[in-house]
Amino acid sequence: MKEIYKQIKQDIEDRKTWEDRQATAYKLRYGQIRRRLRPFPHAADYTWPLIDTNIERLKPAYVEQVLGPELIASFSSKNTQSVAYQQKVAQWFDWRVKKRSNFVKQIQHVIDAFLVGGKSFLKTYWD
Repeated sequence: MKEIYKQIKQDIEDRKTWEDRQATAYKLRYGQIRRRLRPFPHAADYTWPLIDTNIERLKPAYVEQVLGPELIASFSSKNTQSVAYQQKVAQWFDWRVKKRSNFVKQIQHVIDAFLVGGKSFLKTYWD
């Protein structure tokens, strides 16, 4: 038990630098950090979130791309005569993911994380 405790404690200490950087990045993004040096005396301490403005402008296009009329997935079968069945399964899956899961709610967060960091992940589930 002591060995596991030591490993956990070491992991937490190793993560400290990363956590501090994440907290600083969050504060920078949402305007909670003031400037250290102003460009000239008595300059206003005002920041404009340019990248956030662009991210908010791009989000609707990504949401439309994901939630638009296109189906999320397509299916194939070894039986070549079941093309209509494949289409129905694809439509059912699309409906199930978009209407009966947390997909639509979570896609906003995924798109934001993608535009901020370049990659993001999503796990969809339904009851």
